[in-house]
This record gives sequence, structure tokens and C-alpha cells, in this order.
Amino acid sequence: MGYLKATKEHDVPRTTLFCLASSTEAEDAAGATTLSCKTMFASAVGDLVDHCLLMVCELYGLTRRDVRLMAYQLDIKNNISKSFGASRIAGKDWLKIFLRRHEN
Repeated sequence: MGYLKATKEHDVPRTTLFCLASSTEAEDAAGATTLSCKTMFASAVGDLVDHCLLMVCELYGLTRRDVRLMAYQLDIKNNISKSFGASRIAGKDWLKIFLRRHEN
């Protein structure tokens, strides 16, 4: 079975399947491994959501770019991951995932 079909059938990210398949561990050990991407903000993501909701309630018009900038600033302030690189803003893909997880 290919990565794409396995991703759809088992609802597992393609990158996770790729990492497991390219692992040098024994098959049994790879099957027992739990791989996941680290949540970038872990404890701080709730603060970002709360801040965004507060700003919306106060009728401050938040754009998608504003949320991306706040995410970058939170990342830097808390020295979380430095994963946004030199762009100095969270990416559009990051925003899509963030909005999917936090529909409010």
C-alpha cells in the first residue's frame, strides 16, 4: 500500500508514515513507536486563542496576517521553536491548521 492510500485509510499523516518506513528500527519496534509532531506552542496556544477571541469581542478587526504575526511573536517571546525562520511571520499552512483546530 502506498503512503497516500495508507494516509487516507488510517488517518495518519504522510510524514509520520514516511518516518516510520524509513526508520532503521526493527518492524516490531517501529510499530510500537509513537511519532507525532511537537505542538509548536503546547501550553501557549491557549493564550493565543484567548487573545484572538478577546480582540474580536472588543471589535478589533483581526486579519489572517495579524494572527500569523502574533504567532511568530509568541514563538520568539517564549523561545519555543524558532521554526518560522527568517520570514518573521507564521506561514499560511500553519494558519490553516491553527484555524482548523480552533474554529472559534
